[in-house]
Amino acid sequence: MNREDRQRANQIFLKALERAEEERHVFVKTACGSEGAVCEAVFRLLNNAASAAEFFEKFEDDLLERQANELEEHDTRGFRLGNYELIHLIAQGGMGSVFLAKRADGQFDRRVVVKMLPMGFDSQSLRERFSKEQKILANLQHPNIAQLYDAGVTVSGRGYFVMEYVRGSSIAVYCKERKLAIHQRLDLFLELLAAVRFAHQKLVVHQDIKPSNVMVDRDGKVKLLDFGIAKTFMESHIHTKAGEGDYSRSHATPEQLSGEQISTASDIHQLGQLLFELLTDTSPCAAGMCFVSPGQRVLHDWYARQTPQQLEQWAANRRLRTGSVKKALTADMDAIVSRAMMKDPQLRYASVQDFARDIQDMTAHRPVFARQGGWAYRLGKGFYRMRYSIAVVFVLLIGSIVFAGFMAWQSAQTEKQRDKALLVTDLLVQMFEIANPKNTPGPPPTIAEVLVQGAEKISLRNTRQHEVQADLLEVIGRTQQSLGNYVDAEKTFSRALAIRETDGDEALTDTARLFVHLGENARLLGKYAEAEKILRQALQQIPPEQRQLLANAQGKFGRVLVLEGKYAPAREYLTRAMELQLELTGEGNLAYAQSLNDLASIGFAEGKYAEAEGILRRALKIREQLGPQNGDNNLDPDYATNLNNLGLALFRQGKLEAAEPLFRRAVILRGKIYTRPHAQQAQSLTSLGLLLDARGRTDEAATYLQQALSIRKQVFGNDHMRVAESLNNLGMLHLSNARFRQALELYGEALRITIDRLGADHGATAIVLNNMGQAHLELGNIPQALKEYRRSLEIREKTLPEEHLFLSYSQLGLGRTLTAQGKHNEAVGYLRQALSLRENKLPKDHWLIGEARFALAEALLAEGKKEEARYLAVSAQDVLYRKKGKDHYLSRKAAVLLNRLAPGAEVAPGAK
Repeated sequence: MNREDRQRANQIFLKALERAEEERHVFVKTACGSEGAVCEAVFRLLNNAASAAEFFEKFEDDLLERQANELEEHDTRGFRLGNYELIHLIAQGGMGSVFLAKRADGQFDRRVVVKMLPMGFDSQSLRERFSKEQKILANLQHPNIAQLYDAGVTVSGRGYFVMEYVRGSSIAVYCKERKLAIHQRLDLFLELLAAVRFAHQKLVVHQDIKPSNVMVDRDGKVKLLDFGIAKTFMESHIHTKAGEGDYSRSHATPEQLSGEQISTASDIHQLGQLLFELLTDTSPCAAGMCFVSPGQRVLHDWYARQTPQQLEQWAANRRLRTGSVKKALTADMDAIVSRAMMKDPQLRYASVQDFARDIQDMTAHRPVFARQGGWAYRLGKGFYRMRYSIAVVFVLLIGSIVFAGFMAWQSAQTEKQRDKALLVTDLLVQMFEIANPKNTPGPPPTIAEVLVQGAEKISLRNTRQHEVQADLLEVIGRTQQSLGNYVDAEKTFSRALAIRETDGDEALTDTARLFVHLGENARLLGKYAEAEKILRQALQQIPPEQRQLLANAQGKFGRVLVLEGKYAPAREYLTRAMELQLELTGEGNLAYAQSLNDLASIGFAEGKYAEAEGILRRALKIREQLGPQNGDNNLDPDYATNLNNLGLALFRQGKLEAAEPLFRRAVILRGKIYTRPHAQQAQSLTSLGLLLDARGRTDEAATYLQQALSIRKQVFGNDHMRVAESLNNLGMLHLSNARFRQALELYGEALRITIDRLGADHGATAIVLNNMGQAHLELGNIPQALKEYRRSLEIREKTLPEEHLFLSYSQLGLGRTLTAQGKHNEAVGYLRQALSLRENKLPKDHWLIGEARFALAEALLAEGKKEEARYLAVSAQDVLYRKKGKDHYLSRKAAVLLNRLAPGAEVAPGAK
């Protein structure tokens, strides 16, 4: 281009800039006429000008934002908001400034996120939107939604709220870093759908679902964040102007861009975009496929645009072979993503539930709604699902061909089976002859005695039919175990095992099954280390095809690990057992209900009582559907256990009124099921006794706890862990009645048994040490109390998860002892931690909260902080009077303390 053409291009360019953007194209074409080179130069100048303007505009915005961030950071670092101290600024935007903060009152260590109105942006409309987000979050209590903890207003009038700090990464990054398979990505996505579905049920539309607002924490749990621009259904009719709004432009929906009505369909579109990105590692809008038309297949179109190198990288990120990429992105999956991303909201899924159902149907090889396939498609899906059944039919057809040959072989086996049946009959007759008075003079033998003598006769019988002896011994052993005769059962199982082991590899499954019985029996005898060893051996020996036996063994192994305090592997095995049992039998099966009951044991151990309650309710529902219509006639021992365990989950949460009828039903049912003393009877008697003690009915509680101790001594002897538990429980009862020396005697014996059975560092040891510390403290033995409490807390901090309720017992005792020593400042720290834990874990009127408030009030009074001490003392007395009665020793102590703070004060308001 010559100099004159360049000058002419510059003139046209300058004139074009004076016109509106939409008019420039026509103006340039007209001005340039047939001068193609000049026209091309003008358009190039216009493009460069647009890029430059965008750069400087973004530069200016970034500069202003950086300056604002620095100012915000400087102004708020170390700022105290209630119980929280700001650490540093995380992000800032038009809807608020987000800070990392920590709990600063010394009660416990917690990192949180604080969202605050941004500096200089305190308009009325922004305040209203900020308040609305706070209200929305307060109503969205869901495990997959970041939780709201607290809210307030600063001294300067800036609103803020405190939220859960999710430690993890965005869902897209999480999937990439771990190279998750497609099915794993879909599992995470289904968790997100559950959160969004919950929000929709609460009449909330999120409006800004994108990868950065969906986090996966360190435990692999999905968390939905940022409801800053969410709307309720009542507001969804409000329209914004086209192109305006606070939504993310990179993940905008058609209705957001056009200013049309926002609804749940908007969230579904953004969920479709996110699923596309999880499946392809590409944003659909960046790929030009954000708005889908009927008939379009977005995954197919994406695949067609990829180079071989890109597909190879995609496969590597999902641990797939390159050649399987197209097969992995199925037509069903393509139809699901495409339907969710339809431009027309009416063509998308009607609800998040429908979206989730299609994904679940796809993974189960059922027809998906989005596909709308014909009869051939549905028939193909049916054939695929029934492929194993079809294979079985084929095998049966083949089998019929060889049936004649089999019949010939069967004829040869008839004589052997006849001899076996005669031997079984002979052995059983000998067993029952034991009960004949002519053969056994004196009182009629009990069932247990018949079983013992029968097992001995079977063991001494000289026969080549080893498998028959072993089978009969196994049946007798299981019967003895069910009757609670665990010592006899151990001997019988061992005899059967010795016979089975002589048969070598031919009896591998039978031997493994006996190991499972022996391991479970060792658990029931309190020999946890031995039980772990035996069950581990069983797991190594079970053949892969014996999946039911494997599920049983995994569940029993998990239960033993729980009792040994090995919580992480215990949860893994119990979950694995439950999932395998579900796969084998489905939900409507008693074996699955039992696997749920086993899984709940880890919830108890980790202090997750609400989780245990939910699992046990599922198990109970299954049992009641499969058992008698009247549950009071259900004499299945496992049903009574389920009732007792559910009551225990409620009891641990402070729901005493709901727990008591469950415990009483378990006591009655077990009284009907067992005619002789049985360990299960002692369990329900113990549960009921502890509950009655917690409700202040100590005399009634003593009756049940004494019965439980008597039964356990009869069943287990004097040195079993269950006996130690009963001794500890009775010691607690003496403590409630201020009989501290009697309590110490019982605790001393319980501690001896516990250390002998489980070791000095076990959680059960910490329980007894804690109770001993309390007795010593009440007797004025301060140095000994301090020693017991410190050791108890040390064990619990090593063996329990953070914020476990049991930590509060040791913290409280240690704080009270330090108060008695005059170390008030150190005492207050422990007592605040204990009170915070209990207030977070228990109902607000639980007596344990009253106990913690009383202890903290004592320490604060010693520090001279009378006002706070008086407030806590009044509250403590109120709770203790109502829950434990005026005569409980803690109630009396609280009354004395309150009288010191306010002489002549009346009983706390609301107290009875």
